[in-house]
Amino acid sequence: MKFRISGMTIKPEIDYGYRTAHMGSGEIVLPEIRATLRGVSLCHRDGEFFAFAPRPDKGGFGIQWDCNSPWAKSVAAEMAEMFKRMGGDMPPTTPEKAENRANGRRRIDEKRKQDDVPRDHVTGKPIGTDPFDGEPGEIERRVVPFDLVSIDGNQVGEDDAEGLHRVLGVDAVSETCARAGL
Repeated sequence: MKFRISGMTIKPEIDYGYRTAHMGSGEIVLPEIRATLRGVSLCHRDGEFFAFAPRPDKGGFGIQWDCNSPWAKSVAAEMAEMFKRMGGDMPPTTPEKAENRANGRRRIDEKRKQDDVPRDHVTGKPIGTDPFDGEPGEIERRVVPFDLVSIDGNQVGEDDAEGLHRVLGVDAVSETCARAGL
């Protein structure tokens, strides 16, 4: 859609320290539909210019557009050119910030490449091979000799169920009756 910028207001003090810096606002004429959009914002973020749709007044109706669309990018480029011609302070370009952005984009791209690796849903760490997959091995069995002694000091033998119940504090007869509902 064709457009032209009929006017622009430059913000007097622009703070480029924020992630998104509002540089000014302008009026865009759309001749095909005989409309004028007032209050279109020109912003600078991460080395790029963006044109944001005007915000509605209280109780008014507003319009929206995708600020990354080709049309919005062309509006932003034209507004940035007009901003520069009107003597506005262009955003500083520092090599350090550009390098940080490039490093950040590289890390994001590397993470996207790693997304095909299955990850743990809790920790997010890559899941390796399952130790239980493959050939089943022999289970090692160890027998450790020990002596059980009840609370009252009586020795409990290996096959002494009564002694084990006494150590655990369980009355076998009452437990069995309770489970049977008697």
